[in-house]
Amino acid sequence: MPAKVTDVHAMLTGKLQAEVTEGSNHTKYKIVHDGRVIASTLLSRSYREISEDLLGQIARKQLMVNRSQMRLLLDCPWKREDYIAHRLQQNA
Repeated sequence: MPAKVTDVHAMLTGKLQAEVTEGSNHTKYKIVHDGRVIASTLLSRSYREISEDLLGQIARKQLMVNRSQMRLLLDCPWKREDYIAHRLQQNA
């Protein structure tokens, strides 16, 4: 199921407290924990929706979560603390 760019932006900036850098064509997001960047991604400003395939790629390759975990982030059950714990467990 595609996601609105505004919903993904809200999840990244609100829930995950990502640092935002505006580029000429893309918005870049860095998720920082204890002074370290633990994930980063970018979103094109030319699209209003992100396809399911692209959303899956962002989840797997950049945020290091699977599609169901990405949905948990988008649909609100997961909080920043849940995401951070997941990432720290991956690095252990």
